[in-house]
Amino acid sequence: MKNWLRGTLISLGILAGAVLSGGQVYAANTIGYTGPLDPVTGEPIGEGEDGSSTTNIQILNEYSWYDFDSSRFVYAIGNGEIHSTVAEGMVTTDEVVLSYINDPQIVLYKDGEQITPLPETVSEPGSYVITNAENGEYSDSLDFRIVKRVTGELYQYVIPEGFYLTTVLFNGVDVTTGYGSVDMTEEGYYDVTYVCAVTQMSYSLKVSVDHTPPQVVFKGLNSKNQAKGPVTLEGLDENDTVYVTYNDESSHLDMKNRLTESGRYSVVVVDEAGNVVSKNFRILVYLNVKAWMFLGIIVLGLAGIAAALLLSRKRLRVR
Repeated sequence: MKNWLRGTLISLGILAGAVLSGGQVYAANTIGYTGPLDPVTGEPIGEGEDGSSTTNIQILNEYSWYDFDSSRFVYAIGNGEIHSTVAEGMVTTDEVVLSYINDPQIVLYKDGEQITPLPETVSEPGSYVITNAENGEYSDSLDFRIVKRVTGELYQYVIPEGFYLTTVLFNGVDVTTGYGSVDMTEEGYYDVTYVCAVTQMSYSLKVSVDHTPPQVVFKGLNSKNQAKGPVTLEGLDENDTVYVTYNDESSHLDMKNRLTESGRYSVVVVDEAGNVVSKNFRILVYLNVKAWMFLGIIVLGLAGIAAALLLSRKRLRVR
């Protein structure tokens, strides 16, 4: 990809004499023309009826540029382009808008799994990679990450290449260090602002960081993760999500946050920030309410049979 675009720029003499001005790329005396150029074709860009340029772009590096008209970052990948509302290496809480041009080999992965067909927007939290898969080989990529506004996944934010950090507010207090990364190991609210060095466009990441796992207690379990009766989940928060597997099948807690049936369980508790607590255990066979009722029915049944036999014998004696 980089070689493709670099070759295009070099062949047109842009790298030798390009001057960035007013957010546009200008060629200095390229084939007798001085004015804005298309970043891919190298051809002079036409003018609108009012005399203004019809394209307003600015080169970021040899394989990417920024389109002010669409407010998109553009990356040359394979023989095509990716237009994105986020730049390489960005972390965001917002929906990301994407478009693809001229390359059917472009693929998108979320957390390692391919997404098909290629979407125009993505908003689910996860790590995304857009790459070119040509002849089974992957080259060139655009990667970014979407997180929840309350997250436990961030311990550090490394400012993307080509951007510089301006301010960091932690719980409303300025803690800016001036370095290219933000330490997020401490829990609290972060407001991070950074700027693209070329376009001078400002971006921000605002997140509440929570690294504390759900404070859940599995009451009723012994040291061997076994129970001789019901298991109750205590300390659940209203924003916690509980996933229960019972004997390899999906199940759920009862109204009192209990698990009562004998068998094997796997329970996963996920809080609002994505922090996880999991527990595998077994409830041994015991006499619960249902068992006692069933036993009572059996006893009553046996008593009825015994009474019937006794009555039958008395009738036989009378005769």
